[in-house]
Amino acid sequence: MMEAALLGLAVGLISVFTGLGGGVVMVPLLPSLLAMSQVEAVATSLFVVLLNSTQLVLISRKNKMVDTKKGLRLSLAGVFASLLASFVLYLFTEWTLRLLLSLALFFAIFLLLFPIKRIQNPPNGVSYLIGALGGGFSGLTGLGGGAIVGPLAYGFKIIDMKNMAPTISFVTMVFAMSATATHLINGILAGNFWGPICWQEGLAIFIPALIVSRSLFSLQKKVPDRLRKAMLIAICSALWIKSLMAIL
Repeated sequence: MMEAALLGLAVGLISVFTGLGGGVVMVPLLPSLLAMSQVEAVATSLFVVLLNSTQLVLISRKNKMVDTKKGLRLSLAGVFASLLASFVLYLFTEWTLRLLLSLALFFAIFLLLFPIKRIQNPPNGVSYLIGALGGGFSGLTGLGGGAIVGPLAYGFKIIDMKNMAPTISFVTMVFAMSATATHLINGILAGNFWGPICWQEGLAIFIPALIVSRSLFSLQKKVPDRLRKAMLIAICSALWIKSLMAIL
């Protein structure tokens, strides 16, 4: 389980400084590090994202950093999109799921490199559209949805930068909760409670992530926005190259 523990350290660092649940790291690496199928990687990633983002939200709410109202608005449509995506996930081949992962990472990098110019008066309902897009990506790719929702929500002036990481943690928690419930239901119906979720490996990743995020949470506000963005671009770019290699 050494590989899982090291992966957990990386997940903790990324989560505490960016607000992402860590799926952006786990899904590309789980198949090669822990010999999981792509479906298992997606389901296990979302299980860890649920645990990790929940504990981050609890800390953030205690410090009054989560914009719950805006988080719920982003999450509402995303819940249904995540549920639907998690159900249809089983219809895709391994290669198709890897392709979707590569496209999602590319989209996230594109949004980071070419951010939407902040729109003063965003159209009504744009929060629900962004949430639905993020929830769909979350259920199909296991990334959690934050890498998509964060840049879009900021560009459309739905979330301020100071509340970005905690509020996106809340959104990814809701997405991951609905997707994990779907995988558990499918598992129970198939006679296997956990279904495609490799829970032992998931816990082995989560525990180091929990220790790191708890230890470094106080440093979250001290990270400059430019550095936070540069970290995201570098991480997503490296993992996008890794995902491309898996489909070629």
